[in-house]
Amino acid sequence: MAAAATWDLVAEAYTQHVVPVLENYSREALKLAAVPPASEVVDVGSGPGTLALLAVEQGHTVTAVDFSRNMIDRLRAATSARKIRVDTKVCDGQALELPADKFHAAFSMFSLIFFPSRARGFGELYRVLRPGGKAVVASWEPMEKLPFMSAVFGSLADLVPGLPPPQRVLDTPEACLTEMGMAGFGDVKVERASFAFESPSLAEYWAWFPSSCAPLAALSKQLGVDYAPVMQKLYARVEERLGKGPIKVEMPALLTVGTKT
Repeated sequence: MAAAATWDLVAEAYTQHVVPVLENYSREALKLAAVPPASEVVDVGSGPGTLALLAVEQGHTVTAVDFSRNMIDRLRAATSARKIRVDTKVCDGQALELPADKFHAAFSMFSLIFFPSRARGFGELYRVLRPGGKAVVASWEPMEKLPFMSAVFGSLADLVPGLPPPQRVLDTPEACLTEMGMAGFGDVKVERASFAFESPSLAEYWAWFPSSCAPLAALSKQLGVDYAPVMQKLYARVEERLGKGPIKVEMPALLTVGTKT
């Protein structure tokens, strides 16, 4: 999950199928940051520009950073099609190639949670913000609150012995408050948001889900020719647990907001 190559693999399906739901969390994050009009904004771990594109629509000057070149290429294609401008950089969110004290607001939407060093990620958000600027970091609530994901990764653990369990990262308000506070942010608050993927059947959802899911993309590289039969068995187990559909995949999240003091 911390490798750019993994996210390169899912960039196309992620842009097409995941972004429309993730836009809802980005809208909430922009509201929470209460960014003044015509502000300078940075989106760290931008992916294909889910938040960045919304911020431009709101009149902000936006810089988008991601370590996946394929994700940034999709953002660049979107800005070209819409005839808008987003400054883009392919670089590590733990070592931003950006000046200090530049931005009114900084965002990391479901990306900092995968950094090898979250402390460095929080520290970089703090460094590039202007005094008084706000950061918003999005993370997922615990796996047990995500029935679909629990079914997928619980079943996968049985099918692939030795597979490490999904990491629990910033999945409680207490953890979010602690880690953002340790980076120097003040007035730290956590808000909940939940939106859902919906499909008329599990089969239709599954037609694109594996190709958009970074952990499964990483597993495909690991297993090679053994990946397809594992996925057939996985689908059968998920269908047994959840039924054939229709399906609604709720994704409760935490949005942590802090101010650079």
